[in-house]
Amino acid sequence: MNLQVVYCNHHTANLGIRERLAFSREQIPEAYTALRAAFPRAEWVVLSTCNRIEVYTAQEDAEHVPSHHDVARFFADFHHVPLENFFDDLLEQ
Repeated sequence: MNLQVVYCNHHTANLGIRERLAFSREQIPEAYTALRAAFPRAEWVVLSTCNRIEVYTAQEDAEHVPSHHDVARFFADFHHVPLENFFDDLLEQ
């Protein structure tokens, strides 16, 4: 099993970026639908609070792990925020 998290928090991103990348309760179902469509071989968990936004992924096959850039592009497309505005604020583990 391959686990990954791409995230930002109050240490890595300013409040303005965190507000633009946060997922509201109403957006979560749409986010899961979009993630499943983009990365059908992965399982997802989205955690969004006032201090952090984390997108966890798990997949059996290492060759299907979404890249840091792939997940960042998802954030950009979903929230309609230019990738260059926040890419350096996102970390990965």
